[in-house]
Amino acid sequence: MSSPLLAGKVISITGAGSGIGRSCAIRLAQDGAKVSLTDMSSELLEETIELVCTVTSRENVLGRVLDIVDRQEVDACVEETVRRFGKLDGAVNAAGVHPKESGKEPIWNVTDDDWAFAQDVNVRGTLNLVRQGGFFGVPVNRRPGSICSVKGGAKLAAYTASKHAVVGLMRAAAIDAAPHDIRVNAICPGPIDTPMLRSTVDAEKRDAMARSLPIQRLGGAEEVAHLASFLVSDRSKFITGSVQMIDGGQSAA
Repeated sequence: MSSPLLAGKVISITGAGSGIGRSCAIRLAQDGAKVSLTDMSSELLEETIELVCTVTSRENVLGRVLDIVDRQEVDACVEETVRRFGKLDGAVNAAGVHPKESGKEPIWNVTDDDWAFAQDVNVRGTLNLVRQGGFFGVPVNRRPGSICSVKGGAKLAAYTASKHAVVGLMRAAAIDAAPHDIRVNAICPGPIDTPMLRSTVDAEKRDAMARSLPIQRLGGAEEVAHLASFLVSDRSKFITGSVQMIDGGQSAA
């Protein structure tokens, strides 16, 4: 009988409180990893920990409330993970935000506050996570957040700009890290049925979005989690600097 895909590995997952981050936490634990889980919401994080503990023992799970914009907090979180488990083998950075004006206002109405919020969390937060992961020599997968990472979107200026920035950051990090045998990849989901999507897109628009895809449905967070698990595994050792589209054919249409 073969060993689980991630047996013996320690993986950190940000944004683990819901959506893709939560699905990644459960999937990676099922695949044999010990997981260090973080989120801004202590309540949502505890819910995720309870779910993860249905597929692995509690001793294999570390949870911590984390603001990824705070570099000192990120550093302390990674250091705590290494103290607890003795190492860190990889990271799935799923934390990210939609600014309040996403889908509502054209670019000329974007406020400075909304712009700064998107860049702080989605870009500076990602930088904090990637450089700390690089310090410990771990493969990093960043979920830029959507098809907006490689295309534009109406009334999504602040969000789209932040996601393009993350792809550029990932590619630069991959080149810097490759000589040290550290891999960095980006996962770019299309429309995934998550709480974030439901909070920003009403049911009628979600149905239309699903019909517009070649595959004719929204994606599931667990489908993204399977890809993340593969990318932090030893089966993807020659994959770095890549943008992994998982979008039901949206980018090909």
